[in-house]
Amino acid sequence: MSEIENELRSIVDAFVNDLSELVRRQAVDAIGAHLERGQGASVAPSRAVGRTTRASVAPRGRAFAPAADKRRPGEKRTPQELAELVERLFDYIRSNPGQNVEHIGRGLATPTKDLTLPLRKLMNKKRVTSKGRKRATSYFPR
Repeated sequence: MSEIENELRSIVDAFVNDLSELVRRQAVDAIGAHLERGQGASVAPSRAVGRTTRASVAPRGRAFAPAADKRRPGEKRTPQELAELVERLFDYIRSNPGQNVEHIGRGLATPTKDLTLPLRKLMNKKRVTSKGRKRATSYFPR
């Protein structure tokens, strides 16, 4: 290596070492602050590091409908909420025929799992038809 390469290498190594030390100090300070607030002793990770749940991932910049936020996990929708969602869903399918449930869910800002029962109700009443299978299913008004 030439003298310039050696000098550049030492400058880069010094920068990396300084940066590593700053990051390490910042992490220690953050952990110390967290422990001082008394939150560190009882908090244990419930999942593997780096894994996320569906609930923690935002749905492409859109908020879900307020009705979905009001319910606790496992709580059923009221008949009025369900009837309202069925009508909103039918109106959306009528104005946007041929979309799959993922597109419909984004359009209505509603999770797809909340659309399965209303879709089934519309299919049973023969107000909506479908074409395709599984994730390729498209919905059309009658």
